Amino acid sequence: MSEKQLKEGIIALLVSLFAYTGVSALLDHTSFRNHLILSPWPLLSRTAAYLAWILPLLELSIVTLLIIPRTRIRGLWLSFILMLAFTTYIAVFLLSGKQLPCNCSGVLPFMDWEWHLVFNIIFTMLGEAALFLHIQFPTDRSSIFKHKKQYLK
Repeated sequence: MSEKQLKEGIIALLVSLFAYTGVSALLDHTSFRNHLILSPWPLLSRTAAYLAWILPLLELSIVTLLIIPRTRIRGLWLSFILMLAFTTYIAVFLLSGKQLPCNCSGVLPFMDWEWHLVFNIIFTMLGEAALFLHIQFPTDRSSIFKHKKQYLK
């Protein structure tokens, strides 16, 4: 498998995931909002009415950014940050022992929260790998430190 195929494969997986979750949340908006209201984290439950629109629209925006080659790096950063936030949310509440509401639909309802955490970790790592594959690093390592004085002030 070439590097280009690997990049495109990861992008396709991320686009599929975010398109699926974004569209699902919008199609079943009331249920999605109600599950956010049931969150054990007060900030989520108080802002559920807004987040029920913001999260799926953000996911669909990420899909758009990932599809357009010129904006792909921004999309990768946003997808990585969002997956990291979702993964952290699940991990924190699994460790706390609190009951999490499940708003998963379609493919994901068969997973318990531990498997959902594993799934999220894998997609977070895929997003990170895609970032490293897409970012152009300098071939001359000394060029990284050309302007080190400005960072030491």
